[in-house]
Amino acid sequence: MKKELSFFGKQLKKIMYEKNITQQELADKLNIKRSMISQWITKLGNPRLSTIRKIAAALKVSTNYFLEESLSSEKNIKNAGKDINIELIMKLIQENNERINLEISILKDKIKNLEKRK
Repeated sequence: MKKELSFFGKQLKKIMYEKNITQQELADKLNIKRSMISQWITKLGNPRLSTIRKIAAALKVSTNYFLEESLSSEKNIKNAGKDINIELIMKLIQENNERINLEISILKDKIKNLEKRK
């Protein structure tokens, strides 16, 4: 049984086709390996929000292009006539929170080290 592509993967494949850009060309613009692009298109995974922003900029589309889902689903809610993929947004928020907490921890350690030197 073939697994269904993620919404992000479908949108990425669609916009790349519309803009006539290859996986290699996009990978070169993003300074990443082509295999990453392939994984996002063919698997259920999604990149981090920061990467989605870079992809959107490279393809000259809004990040919403990758986050808004036109098909109705239990995981989505209606907002101004469009379905929003809440599951993906929550995952991206969680990733950003984890990164922020790590950075806060690093800063706290640096402050402690500075205080010890006084």
